[in-house]
Amino acid sequence: MGSVRRYGRTAHAPPRAPSRSRLLSEVQLTPARRGARLEAARHFEAAGMAIQHVPIDAGDGFNYQWVGNSHYLALHDLRLADGELFTDGSVVERRKDLRGMMTFAPAGCRLWGWSVPRSPGQSFTALYLNPRKTEEEVAQKLRHIPSQANVYFANSALRSTLEKMQWALAGLTPADSMYLESLCLVAVLELCVVQKESLVAAAQPAGRLARSHEQRIAEYVEANLGKDIGLNDLAQVAGLSRFHFLRAFRKTTEETPYQYLLRRRIARAQTLLQNGNMSITEIALAVGFRDSTRFIKAFRKTVGVTPGRYRE
Repeated sequence: MGSVRRYGRTAHAPPRAPSRSRLLSEVQLTPARRGARLEAARHFEAAGMAIQHVPIDAGDGFNYQWVGNSHYLALHDLRLADGELFTDGSVVERRKDLRGMMTFAPAGCRLWGWSVPRSPGQSFTALYLNPRKTEEEVAQKLRHIPSQANVYFANSALRSTLEKMQWALAGLTPADSMYLESLCLVAVLELCVVQKESLVAAAQPAGRLARSHEQRIAEYVEANLGKDIGLNDLAQVAGLSRFHFLRAFRKTTEETPYQYLLRRRIARAQTLLQNGNMSITEIALAVGFRDSTRFIKAFRKTVGVTPGRYRE
C-alpha cells in the first residue's frame, strides 16, 4: 500500500496515490504486522452501487487508503486504541471512539491512515456509488451531491440505513437483492440531505451552529437524559471537535452545554413529578443524576423548592 505505520516516536509517511489509470474500486486494507490476515469482506453489487462489510480482527492494527471513481460512504463500528486519518484536504483526525460515526469521500478524493482497534470483533460497512454506472435518476442525484469530504459525522437517518446494510451482510437479518438495492437508493437520498446540510452549516454566521445541528442535539439529549452525556457525545452529534462545538454552542444558545443539559434534566424531572408516582430517587436516576442528594440540590437551586415540595 505504500503506508509506513509508526508506533511510538518513529516516522509516519502517507502512501502514494494510485495513478488515475488504476483507481481502486474499494477501500484497501493491509495488516500492520507482516503475515497477519484480515477477515474476508462481504459484498453486494447492483447497477453502479456496491456494499462492503469488513470485519476487523487485526489486533496489531491495519493501514488503509481509498481513492476511486465512486463516492465512498462508510459507517464505522470501531473503538481505537490509536489511529490517524488523513485526506487530500489536509484534514487530520485522531478520534478514538468511532461507533456510529460515518465518513464520506467524493469520487477522486483520497483518504488514508492507520488504526489500532481496542479489541477484536469490530467492523466497518462501506457503500460505493458510481454515478457513471447507476441508473439516470440516481446518477442525477449523485451529481448534485456537494463534492466535499465529510469526516466522522453523525446522522441518525443515514446511520439507520447503513446499519440495516451491515446487519444484512453480516447475516444478522434476512435479506435479498431487492431489499439491499432499496437500502442503497434510500442511502443516496439521505446522503444528499447530509451533504447539503454541511454546506448550509458552513454558510452559517461565523461560530454558530446550524439549525439542523441544534435540532439533532436537542433530539439526542431528550433521548438520552438518563445517561451520562459527555461533551464529546454532543460534539459528535454536531460533527465538530469538542473545542469548536463548545464555542459554537455558547454563541448559538448563550449557555454552556452543561447548563443546557441541566435545564433539560430539571424540566423532565418536573414533568415526572407532576405526572407520575415515581419516587424522588427513581426520578433522579431517570434524568441522569447519580444519586438523589445531587438531584435535590440541583432541583432546589434551579426551581427554588425541593422536589418533594414541588410535587405537593
